[in-house]
Amino acid sequence: MVYTGSIRIGFLVGLLGCFSGCGAGTDALDNPVSSPTMNGERPAIRQGVMGRVTTSAGRPVAGAVVTPRFRGPGPAPAIPEIARTSDAEGRYVWPLPAGEYDLTVRAQGYTPSTQAVRIRSGEVVRLDFRLEEGPR
Repeated sequence: MVYTGSIRIGFLVGLLGCFSGCGAGTDALDNPVSSPTMNGERPAIRQGVMGRVTTSAGRPVAGAVVTPRFRGPGPAPAIPEIARTSDAEGRYVWPLPAGEYDLTVRAQGYTPSTQAVRIRSGEVVRLDFRLEEGPR
């Protein structure tokens, strides 16, 4: 089964949690992103970006948050999710519209890293990140 959720699911879960006693449920801000895999399966995408987030020693970074900033050309396309997270093996997969982006990866205990990527129509680009230990 492939997970295709987004921030909307986190919002609904938070809202439902609030009905059962606000504070006891899940806050919408606790789940603002989706994960690229579920049960070890990797979703197939036809266009976008995929890669791995690892430490400088090559170990996977689970739960790293990947966010895009559209650089062009033209008006910014609608991106249905604000971020994606890396799985237990450090992998992330994100179907994105064609264009140029700056992708930034953040993880607790590591210095953020940003790389530029150009996605062409029908293209899947591999973009790996190596994070350096930083302020905790």
